[in-house]
Amino acid sequence: MTNKEAGTNPIISLLAILTLCYAAAFVGSQGAFQGLQGWYLTLARPSWALPVWLWSPLLSVVSGCLGIAGWLVWRAPANRRRTAALALFAGLVILAGAWPWIFFVGRQLGPAFWAACVQIVLSLAALAGFARVRAVAALLLAPVVFWTIYAAFLSFFIWRFNQ
Repeated sequence: MTNKEAGTNPIISLLAILTLCYAAAFVGSQGAFQGLQGWYLTLARPSWALPVWLWSPLLSVVSGCLGIAGWLVWRAPANRRRTAALALFAGLVILAGAWPWIFFVGRQLGPAFWAACVQIVLSLAALAGFARVRAVAALLLAPVVFWTIYAAFLSFFIWRFNQ
């Protein structure tokens, strides 16, 4: 049975999934703001580190892409592939909210790097899983993959520069 057959309103499910993604981003941002107020700016960073003011707009786009991609998969007919893709999606949402707390609040640079590596694996697995369910959902996940790769590289270099 598809979600349409089950009577789920597509607008309500879209808003619910977007709310979930933006709520995770908000939780993460609360941790990030604590570190961005001063500590992060004292760290040695690579020259290619994005300016702090650019993070919020970028994360808003990435969260929106993640939410819409997740919604497209959610709207697909129920089967094992969809269930697996949604499980990966849930992992991405959880790590999106957790990583800033590890990095900025916990100031655990090594664990933050490894958490970002887990995010890369999850985002690539989700991309492959989404592609099996809805190709356009996989395309929308591309910014998430790029962001997680960037975050992992940034985490690694900050960790190495600040030991």
